[in-house]
Order: sequence, then C-alpha cells, then structure tokens
Amino acid sequence: MSALSFESNFYKLKRAFKEAENPIKRPVSAAPVRELVRRSLESFHVTYNTDGNAVQYVCSNVCCVDCSGDSHRAEECARLCRAFAIFFGFKQKATIFLALQESPKILAHNRPLTMEMINSGVTYATSNMIIIWRFDHDFWKVVIHELIHLMALDTDEADTEAHALDLHCMVLSNTYEDYISLKAKQIKRSQDLAFRMKRVSAGTTNAVQYFVNAVNIWTGRDHRGCSDCRADGGADELLQVTL
Repeated sequence: MSALSFESNFYKLKRAFKEAENPIKRPVSAAPVRELVRRSLESFHVTYNTDGNAVQYVCSNVCCVDCSGDSHRAEECARLCRAFAIFFGFKQKATIFLALQESPKILAHNRPLTMEMINSGVTYATSNMIIIWRFDHDFWKVVIHELIHLMALDTDEADTEAHALDLHCMVLSNTYEDYISLKAKQIKRSQDLAFRMKRVSAGTTNAVQYFVNAVNIWTGRDHRGCSDCRADGGADELLQVTL
C-alpha cells in the first residue's frame, strides 16, 4: 500500500465517522442475551456470568448489545461499527455483543499460546455476530479486528491483526500527521517484538510472522507472500527494514 492510499484511507475513515448516524437505544431482554453469550463462549473455555440489565443501540445495519448495561460503551461501539460498515461498504445486518470481563491476557514463557490465554473476541460469520468478552487496554482494536473477520476482508490472522492495529491508529488520531507518528511507534515496537520473539520461539509460532506482516503492511511493502515465509526468513527480512 502506497503512502497515498494510507492518506486517502485515513480521510475516508474520518468521513465515514461523520456519515454514521446517531445510534438509537432499543429495548432488549437481558436473560436470552446472557444465555446466548454463555453458550457461544463455552467452546472457548470462557465462563461468562453477569447480572444486571443489558442495553442495546442500533445504528442503521449494525446493533451493539452491552450485556452489563453500559449505555455509553454500547452507543460508542455501535457508532464505530457503523462507521466501519460505511468505510468497507458492508450492507448486511450485524450484531456485536459486549460481554466484557476483567480477564488479563496470560503470556506464558516457553509455552504455546492458547485461545484462553490470548483471545478476546470471536466472530460467527454465518450469523453475522461478534462477541467480545475480555476488557483490557486494546478493547477497541479487538472490535476492529473482529469486524475485519465479519466483513470477510481477512487473508490470515497475522494480516488481520496488523490491519486492525493500523486502522486503530487511524481511529485514535485527529490528524494524518498524528496517525503517521503513532504508526511509527507501532512499527518500532513490532520490530523490537519480532526480534525478541524470534530469539525465544524457535520459529514455531506465527507470532513472529504477525510482526513481520505488520511492518510490511505499515511501511507499504508488498507482504502478500509473507504468510508462506517461515519465522527465521521472515524475521531476518524484517530486521533489514529501514524506517
């Protein structure tokens, strides 16, 4: 992706946020929602329990339900999801369930990462449904990540995560200059993490490949063959990137 397309996408996304309609609060029954979420998350080894009333906001073709009754979060999520629906030209109806719990990610040394350690959300593409269950500092990036899955724009998990982080930088930035500055910090962080992961992973995890893809995407390099690279080759290539 060229620098020009990065800039045009930045302004296109900002226009989409302006075009997004104001979300409308609609009634929702909490008990069926909690049961749906509970059953959906069982296969992810997530135990979900919560009390209180759910709240629902609808914004054109997207709906966001916060299972703990946080109206502000549900409204903001509906607005963000609608903006991305406009940005990506997604016209189907979709529902995002926020079943958020304080559950820190566990990064265990010398052990493969498992879904209960690292996953924060899941997309059910056939039913156009997203469930986010972990509340932490990158909550909004996770929402964007799952939207990419929902809208069938992903190629592989490493690319999806890298694009989600890039789009999150756009959301967080008021100006294109702010976005470039924030993205530069992400690139440097990804380079550092790729180098560290390469040293400890023995090439058996796709975590290294994610960081490789992230830098390739964010610097406009052609990354389409990266998913076939092995950790050693990809990381060696990454360390040669000049910013």
